[in-house]
Amino acid sequence: MHNTDGPEEVLVKTSPSYGNVIEGSDILLSCSADSRPAASFEWFFNENQILNFGSELNIIHAGMNDEGEYSCRAFNNKTSRYQSSPPMYINVEDDLRLIIVMISQRGNYS
Repeated sequence: MHNTDGPEEVLVKTSPSYGNVIEGSDILLSCSADSRPAASFEWFFNENQILNFGSELNIIHAGMNDEGEYSCRAFNNKTSRYQSSPPMYINVEDDLRLIIVMISQRGNYS
């Protein structure tokens, strides 16, 4: 952290750790920030705030309507500063389509 109290370096991580998920799977998004005191968090889906406050966003049984860009915004109540994460794109695929993509990627040896 620099000479400020933050928040800085706001990041979203996903579990599973890649952006493609199979429809019906669960997705856990975690937000982190360098901040003193610890930051509070807000979540956004396709640039619209969603009603989830906290460092984690859990999507149960992801559907096609859950596909899009997710980001979080950290707030430090000491500095009164906000900082947003870069967006993380979640791509929801049906079983068959994802298997075909994986097979075609494995078959490409060029």
